Amino acid sequence: PVKGGILLALRGSFPRAMPTSVCDKIREKLKALGQDVWSQEEMENWDKFVGDFNLKTASAAEWFENVQANLEDNDKPVTEEAVIWELQRFAAICEKLRVGRQERMQRLEEMEKENLEEIEVSRAKLQKGEEKSLEYEAQVAHCEMLWARKEAARSQGSTVGMAGAENPAPTPVSYVAPVVTSTPVAAGPAAAPNTGG
Repeated sequence: PVKGGILLALRGSFPRAMPTSVCDKIREKLKALGQDVWSQEEMENWDKFVGDFNLKTASAAEWFENVQANLEDNDKPVTEEAVIWELQRFAAICEKLRVGRQERMQRLEEMEKENLEEIEVSRAKLQKGEEKSLEYEAQVAHCEMLWARKEAARSQGSTVGMAGAENPAPTPVSYVAPVVTSTPVAAGPAAAPNTGG
């Protein structure tokens, strides 16, 4: 019954999403009982399970099995020292989980910051690209307008030329004054010479 009660208490203290203050609460209880509190580093050096425990491979079932195996050692009565030891281990594991979560959250925040910076850079580049595109569109529109004017002028000139070819203007004729010729006078009889008779 003692073993079952301890395991039940441990299970009840091992929620899926452990608050960050679990290790602190356990250590405060140990101090209140007059026990020395051992650090995470000390427990990692003294206990292989604690040393190998990490957030990526953490298994609640494996942890419970390990605790049960320690408390059921050769069916010996569970001592206060054994319970204190498991609480020290549990506090160290809770601290490792807290540190692991903090590190993971920090990495996520850094990744999010990098992504936001990349988004800002991409947004700035996109804005410049849009401004450049509008500038190109304005230049193209201006060129199209000039081309349309040129084509209109060329078309108008061709129309005038064709109209002139269909209705040619009369060629001006120079005025030539008539040449007056004198009428030839028939020769009359020659006057007789005055002889005095």
